Amino acid sequence: MRREEEDLDGDPEEAIVNTRPGAHALPWHPGAMEAPHVYKICLMGPRLVGKSCIVRRLVAHTFESHPYRPTMDPQQLFWRYHDDAQGQDILVELEDMPGITGIDPSTGELTPDAEHQLNVLLKPLLWFEKYKRDKDTKQRGTAAASKEADPLLPNGMPKGKQTVSRGDKWKQKFTDFASAGSALFQESVGGKKRGSDKNPIAAERKRMGFVVVADVSSKDSFSAAFAVVDRIFERLQFDASDNISCPVAVMVVGNKCDMLGTKRDPSLGPEHEVREQVLERFQNVDLRINNVTYAECSARTNVGLEALMLQMLFHIHGLPQRAQIKAARLHMTGMWGRVKRVVFVKFPILFDVEESLKKLHAGYIRPALQKLGIIDFLFGVDGLVPSTVKRAGKTWVACIKFRWICEWCPPFLRKLKQEVDQEEQEALAEEQAQDLERRQAAAAGGGDDGGGGEGG
Repeated sequence: MRREEEDLDGDPEEAIVNTRPGAHALPWHPGAMEAPHVYKICLMGPRLVGKSCIVRRLVAHTFESHPYRPTMDPQQLFWRYHDDAQGQDILVELEDMPGITGIDPSTGELTPDAEHQLNVLLKPLLWFEKYKRDKDTKQRGTAAASKEADPLLPNGMPKGKQTVSRGDKWKQKFTDFASAGSALFQESVGGKKRGSDKNPIAAERKRMGFVVVADVSSKDSFSAAFAVVDRIFERLQFDASDNISCPVAVMVVGNKCDMLGTKRDPSLGPEHEVREQVLERFQNVDLRINNVTYAECSARTNVGLEALMLQMLFHIHGLPQRAQIKAARLHMTGMWGRVKRVVFVKFPILFDVEESLKKLHAGYIRPALQKLGIIDFLFGVDGLVPSTVKRAGKTWVACIKFRWICEWCPPFLRKLKQEVDQEEQEALAEEQAQDLERRQAAAAGGGDDGGGGEGG
């Protein structure tokens, strides 16, 4: 009840919808979502392609033809739809992000400034990520890593504990207590302004898909859109050759399709050719999986907008499970790697068991063994295991080198002996070549000395 009262202090015109309590709620698969059915899609792309026009046409059913006004801050709007087949009311949160600036006009590639801006826009969490990465702290003054980061995030390894003095700790506690008391006082006297806080809904949901908008009258905008999709894949640590489809729904949208004739860029070709190009660029060739889809629309004439939203929801429901995403990130290869992936997908609890065992080993077992010197005794440079392996290898090679073994040994031993003989011949030939080079160098050096003597 207290949470609802706090939420009502936000925007009074906005429906308060919360699928799971808490900003750090465990992730769930969008296809298994229960009522209320709320999805979150982010619109990105270069400037002047019509992202805000698409969102306004979907939400307010209007199109503004006034001069261009760039979107400076991320905007949050909601699109409602009733699914007659399932009998469900669907609410889609649309994030209208600022247009990416600093794109090379000749090639459409992202400059370093555009890369930095895109990294900031891609920072919020995705549906399969568990924890928030950033937390505003007064000591650092900027966003810092959280206590625990999801292993699927780039650079998400937990950072070491920072050494803070006791005085700084008490100072931070006093500051937090004073700020909390000030906020409580303002709320009690009615000094809190309506709508001054961030929208409470945005903190409860994570992104499920990206709509990368381009302009059909500009081929450079498509080059920039492809660069944005590549950066999204890097943010996801996803490669088109993985054994799963893309963890989030990604769609490239060609806006302003009402521009026919000379207004459409002739180098792009018709819609079906652009679609084939997009599918082929981001397709998993081995598994025949289309990781990125393509559609065209017009915010001016309201053509294709509802269809692309429904297509995005369809792809969101077909995303891989979180266990499949984590299994695809395993670094094991070969037969055991495939077996481990299958087993871990069937029993996702094994991920938590493995993580707990790693923490136990890194926090307690390994430090204890290092303190006792057992690790250095067994696995050091001159430890028991390396020396034993070296002796066994030398003994095996020495046994194979015996000439009389070939008279009665099995065929696989004869093959090994031939390999050893070949290695000896190659080593002998290499020594002879090096000896010849040394002799030639010595002879050349002696000739130079002798020539110098005669000249003197």
